[in-house]
Amino acid sequence: MAVVAGRSTGSLAIMRNTVVSLLAFAMASASLPAAADVCPSAPAPWTVTKRPGPDFDVCYYRAEGRTGFFGIYVGFHPSFRPPPTAKGIAGSVGGKPVEWFAKQPPASAPQFAQEALVFQSPGEKGDRPMAHVWIYGATAEELEVVRGAAAQVQW
Repeated sequence: MAVVAGRSTGSLAIMRNTVVSLLAFAMASASLPAAADVCPSAPAPWTVTKRPGPDFDVCYYRAEGRTGFFGIYVGFHPSFRPPPTAKGIAGSVGGKPVEWFAKQPPASAPQFAQEALVFQSPGEKGDRPMAHVWIYGATAEELEVVRGAAAQVQW
């Protein structure tokens, strides 16, 4: 083993590999989206609040004076899966086609609710869901308004 300035070349190689690894990690981290970029932007007059998770984010959308609201889970492991034989209602979220399915709301939420999955590349074989969207409204009419707001978000 050779010695350079009091250090073995093996130690220098380990230090060089460590520095290279740290630089690669720093560069990869810099390319991740900023927190504000994770949640789709809210259409006026809606506002968005982000709640980060360990490998996902949940974005909550509300509008002043409305009981209805919607939320978007942004991640690749949504808990919602529509039943295989269920037929949804065609719609869109942020310009991506979705199928809305009836959702059973909790007692504390408005009584009208639907949910949908958003896919990265709709229609492609093996496509993975990238988001789970849920909407709530106090009336069927308000649910329609909330669905329209979800359609207008910008990814």
